[in-house]
Amino acid sequence: MLYIYAMPPTTVSEVLQQLEQIASHCTKNNSRQAFFAILYLQMTQAVEAGMVKGSFANAQRMEALDVRFAQRYIDAWQAYQQKLPVSKAWQTAFKAAENNSLMVLQHLLLGINAHINLDLGIAAAQTAPGDAIDDLKSDFDAINGLIAELAGGMQKKLEGLSLPLRLLANLANGQEKAVLNFSIGKAREAAWLHACALAPMAATHQQKYLDVLDAAVADLGNKVIRPGWLMNLLVSVVKWWEPKNVGQICALLSS
Repeated sequence: MLYIYAMPPTTVSEVLQQLEQIASHCTKNNSRQAFFAILYLQMTQAVEAGMVKGSFANAQRMEALDVRFAQRYIDAWQAYQQKLPVSKAWQTAFKAAENNSLMVLQHLLLGINAHINLDLGIAAAQTAPGDAIDDLKSDFDAINGLIAELAGGMQKKLEGLSLPLRLLANLANGQEKAVLNFSIGKAREAAWLHACALAPMAATHQQKYLDVLDAAVADLGNKVIRPGWLMNLLVSVVKWWEPKNVGQICALLSS
């Protein structure tokens, strides 16, 4: 069993160390959980670079948001390894990593689905509770914009390796969609609405809200896994073209 941390991270640098451990552990153990871990590691590296460049309105607040955001993923991953309860959204994503019939893009989308649709709004509301949420909007857009940009870059890498994936991308009508009806853009918009709803909400009401949200996000994840017979047929073709070795795929995603 890998224990990622003795203490929760307090800086982006500490987050990066823990994400590197997760990505390395998953890769060495041929776990498809490595795919999203690598994407998330690259996203956090981009956040750190943006902080250095002064790309955010409030670098200190951005670091607080990034740490809270990452902590939700790190905690969920660690809990799942220890067979402890996790949110339905993350349970769906982590469990799917045991399914070798899914293409790499589906695994990436499952992680993005849980982390944006569930975790991002929660982290934002915790970082800027109450009326402070309004001031967070520009940096919120910046962080989830990085997610969309890096996910798009990942998809292009995979399209270069698997020709049928280009067909699947074309069927998505150029709307950041892949596998049924998943849209990163819509997920980002929804995450902000959830953040605005949660920020002024009392803790007792928050839990009820989050239970409903978690169930809805898990349901969307299940649709990514089982997108319907036509998409399943296309997925099987794409999957046939993809490398079979997890390490080879991880090397491609890390390049």
